[in-house]
Amino acid sequence: MLKFNHLPLQPRNYQIDILKKVVSNTMSGLNTLIELDCGGGKRFLQYALIAEVFKDKKILLLMQASTSLYETYRYFTSDYKFTETSLIDSRKPTILRKQIIKEGRIILSLPQALYNTVKDEPELLELFDVVIVNEVDQIIRRTAHSSILKQPYPKILRGLGKCTIIGMSGTLRDDHYVIDQEQLKIRNELSSLTELIGNCVLISMDEILGGGFEEYVSKTYVIPTGVEDQSIFSISTEIEAFIQDYKQQIVESLDDPFLRKEVESNIGIMLSEHLNIDPALQRKYSQGFLLRKYLWGMPGENVYRHLIRYGLDQNWISNTLRDMPKKFHVISDLVRTSKKTVILCSYISTCDFLERLLQAQGFNTRKITGKVPHSQRDEALQEFRRVKESMVLVISNVGERDLDIPEADLLILFDLVRTTKTVYQKLKRIRGGTCRILFYKDTKEEQKAQSVLSRLMEKYPWSTELKSIEIIS
Repeated sequence: MLKFNHLPLQPRNYQIDILKKVVSNTMSGLNTLIELDCGGGKRFLQYALIAEVFKDKKILLLMQASTSLYETYRYFTSDYKFTETSLIDSRKPTILRKQIIKEGRIILSLPQALYNTVKDEPELLELFDVVIVNEVDQIIRRTAHSSILKQPYPKILRGLGKCTIIGMSGTLRDDHYVIDQEQLKIRNELSSLTELIGNCVLISMDEILGGGFEEYVSKTYVIPTGVEDQSIFSISTEIEAFIQDYKQQIVESLDDPFLRKEVESNIGIMLSEHLNIDPALQRKYSQGFLLRKYLWGMPGENVYRHLIRYGLDQNWISNTLRDMPKKFHVISDLVRTSKKTVILCSYISTCDFLERLLQAQGFNTRKITGKVPHSQRDEALQEFRRVKESMVLVISNVGERDLDIPEADLLILFDLVRTTKTVYQKLKRIRGGTCRILFYKDTKEEQKAQSVLSRLMEKYPWSTELKSIEIIS
């Protein structure tokens, strides 16, 4: 019988149901995958698992990003005063890390730090009874060739032996590409995880929604925000012409009529390394897509050299491209509409540029990127949560991993990725509020935004609501 009276917080009804199912699965010798949406209390569940459900077991918690690692450690030790938690990271000498694994009951680690610690003593992994993998969807590759699992997970999972594995993720509703010598296949990530972990039972959001989850959800209102910029439109059109030209050359180089048809309708096949075509031609084709992303998400001075290297006319680019494209111009006006704003960007150069731009305009602005030391990242995050005044936090892809920032009331996605799940995870960082998704009007980025938003509303209707599109000229 599970008892939660001594826990600092009482679990919600659906959390109790999840914990009971985990216990039942474990007693039956089964592993568990838990799909629990952002704001559903994954961290509290982790605490309940280590402090109550498996209070007599030796447990390993694997996080996927350093920000999440240190925040979870602080959450357990400071907020919940849980003294049985130990942390291993690359800053500790290997001999100390091994000692912590041998003597500690609850161990938090990143996968690479764990593997580096045990690679010459893999039997240390057999000491654990339970392994909890946070953001378990991130252990598989989005495009897989020889191995579906990201390194070093194949070696870690082999060494864990008969451990009970509990994987948690905000969503397990996406697909990924698996490429073998014959063809490119689209597989559901849940199917891949179930196969790789083995003996798995899924607790899905479809089950959880019937247990009172809705009353704890704060909907995020999504405003598609189109930005008109004639220079970006002109350069995007030129890049698109290059892409289509390279695509046509690839199609015409294929002898098999059936393969031609497949390639024309499936970009993934055209990018496959197993397609027997000129590698230089294939590389130019794929670089075109990357170049578009740079154009839509970087300052002009950073994207300039990529445009020239790709083959666009230098004089024309010099006369057309502006150092500060229109997205950068509109940011300050959008920031003024809220008290606390988070801006998510794909590129560090964009984070640097926005930080300088907003600070020059008088906004209290901090940034979190992979290049910012962990101590400064944590300091910026805690300041954002603590201060009463207006503040802006600019965060890169690496910096945002596993972050929860419910203190923000506005989230701006500066540039867009095509994966629906990734966009959803980004917009749920703020647990409600308003999210503005920026795109350049009349470019392929607008089409991408429309496609992603359509799938987003279809897959996650319980926590997102689409508002009318706004155009900024």
